[in-house]
Amino acid sequence: MIPRHRATTPAPARAARGFTIIELIVVVGIIAVIAGILLATFGRVRNASQRGADERFNSTIGQAVQAFERDLRYLPPLLIPRAAALADVVAVGELTPGNNAEVGVPDAMFSTPADLRTALDRARYGSEFSLAAYLMGTGDINNSEATADETLGRNDDEDDGLAGPGIRDPGPDRSWGGAADRVAQRNTPGSAIKTGRTFGPYLDPAQLAGNIKLDTRTGLFKFVDAHGQPVRYYTGWPKRSRTGGQPQPSIDHTPIELRTAAAVEAQIDAGGTPNLDLERGVFNAPFMIVSAGKPQAFEPNGTAIPFFGDRKRDAAELSAALALIDYGANRPFNIGDLSLINECDTAWVPPGELTGETEERQTLLDDLLSNVRFVP
Repeated sequence: MIPRHRATTPAPARAARGFTIIELIVVVGIIAVIAGILLATFGRVRNASQRGADERFNSTIGQAVQAFERDLRYLPPLLIPRAAALADVVAVGELTPGNNAEVGVPDAMFSTPADLRTALDRARYGSEFSLAAYLMGTGDINNSEATADETLGRNDDEDDGLAGPGIRDPGPDRSWGGAADRVAQRNTPGSAIKTGRTFGPYLDPAQLAGNIKLDTRTGLFKFVDAHGQPVRYYTGWPKRSRTGGQPQPSIDHTPIELRTAAAVEAQIDAGGTPNLDLERGVFNAPFMIVSAGKPQAFEPNGTAIPFFGDRKRDAAELSAALALIDYGANRPFNIGDLSLINECDTAWVPPGELTGETEERQTLLDDLLSNVRFVP
């Protein structure tokens, strides 16, 4: 007997079930957590990459400074703004023809030791302008482009004896005849040595296009790091005490940005007494290259404010100083605006409020940690 197959009907398909509200919330939460982790990781990787680029750039500059010293037998001099000219430009708030912030080499600008030290204290023994001027031969060193019909920042042979990249011997005053003092004699033949050996350029301008900016107040170029923050060159800072009998090793008048955050924090915790064992770089280095690094503060319009440590903490002073600064495209912030920075004429002593775990203390340490230093 042939078996008979029972007819079967397929079971009805189960209706597709959608996400519940709780499941959707869980999925969205997981995605948010993953996105947060990825963003944080990306931020850390980007910051590490930028800091590595800053360290390599500063090292390249440092090696160029050493090459300059081998050729010329001295380190590149500081080019610093003249106090009166800088004050005029800050008051006006903008560069105008004939109102450039003139710069010069301190040794050639001041005849008495007291005036020289005052100028160096104001400049914190550093300059944003020396590097491009002496290592590449770029910028309007003698301030001859102060007329409207000339190109700001143009470098001709009246500036450093050689048109374009490279320099001639800066001469006995190390500033091609006095730098800004040559404005009145810019049409006088021989204001800069134009014969003999050519030095540099010690850095290739073509490879540094993203690291060079024109300072419109001076007609000089300056270097910026991977964050777009200024790079400064320091030399000749005080390493001895200024009071008492025989001068002793001291960091009292050393620009604080040349010191490590660990050394400064140790001084704060010790009630103001520095640990000189932690300051070996300050005592042994003939020069330093320091870039501001990752910005720690911003203007309301999003413009980064570069800080090299030791900025004044008084809110009224900071607000008043910022009010004088136009952060437009033609007025970049410059550490020459010393209204934001303590000068080095008095010894640095940690303010009392820094001894505890205060916001001011951490702000100062964060500034120093963000700075990138090359110490030869």
